[in-house]
Amino acid sequence: MFSSLFCRSAVVVALTAGATSLVAAGAVGTALGAGPHSTSLAIRTAHAAVKPGGTDTIRGDLRVAGQALPGKTVTLEARLAGDAAFLPVATAVSGPAGGVALKITPAETTRYRWVFAGDSADNASHSGVATVKVRIPQHAATRLPASLSIRLAHPVVNVAGADAVSGRLLSHRAPLRQKMIVLLSRANSSAPWSFVRVKATGGNGGVSFAVKPVADTQYRLLFQGTVNFRSARSAVVHVAIRATALSIATSAAKVPSGASAAVSGVLTDHGTAYAGQSVQLWGKPVGGNHTFAALASTTSGVDGGVSFTVTPTRAMRYYLYFPRTADAPAARSVARTIAVS
Repeated sequence: MFSSLFCRSAVVVALTAGATSLVAAGAVGTALGAGPHSTSLAIRTAHAAVKPGGTDTIRGDLRVAGQALPGKTVTLEARLAGDAAFLPVATAVSGPAGGVALKITPAETTRYRWVFAGDSADNASHSGVATVKVRIPQHAATRLPASLSIRLAHPVVNVAGADAVSGRLLSHRAPLRQKMIVLLSRANSSAPWSFVRVKATGGNGGVSFAVKPVADTQYRLLFQGTVNFRSARSAVVHVAIRATALSIATSAAKVPSGASAAVSGVLTDHGTAYAGQSVQLWGKPVGGNHTFAALASTTSGVDGGVSFTVTPTRAMRYYLYFPRTADAPAARSVARTIAVS
């Protein structure tokens, strides 16, 4: 759908806006007084039609009460023929005159619109629709089908925990290299999709995005197609946020035989300290076919903290465990090793 020029244009616009947005935005606020203010978005194309593989420029202007509105993130959405809805494909930041511009390389006739999500100072708005037609030669080559898979490294993560969304773009089982893939996200099935970022596929047609969701989030990958390949969308995957979480730390990585060390951690619920809860210490000797066993339990303090004193006679692996209750799901820390000299 778009080339590397697409991304470079967004960066250029963002850098230009960043140098002047603070001054200009302040001037708008002074002139209009307290917000939020009604905004308007215009859209125009450099060309009404392009040849297959040709590049066009989508421009726009974000304004409030007739004045330029700089330093605002605006999303470009695209809709192919037969699609039920517009999908976000890129973002840009309005410049000192309120303008935005992105270069696109449509694989087929596509409708575009700009969307401003709004903020505390200015209301949301969207432009009209501009169509870029792709002139198909009289004897057009058949575009090959493409398929796009998606998977998660972890379907459940802690609050602000790291995860990865990856996929692979294929055509008749052959990898498609250096093709631009868009990562989309939304809070739930009734929410609109939001643009996250774009990345090119690697040598095996694969692509991977690092994410840190702060709430339950759905993700989808989007390939807008090229002159030779049709567009493709992945299935939708869901990352759930674990309500409870347990960290773990040891006071020493190695102790002399007969010496003691502390195994501590913090229990949280939705990112805040979870006090007054029973937390267990589990452990097992390193090596052999030993299994973990419960060694002790204690109650979390007002800061969610717990601490256990251990005196290992041989190298041990430990983890902390919070059993499920009627009010919260179970949580388990990673394991830590204490060696014995």
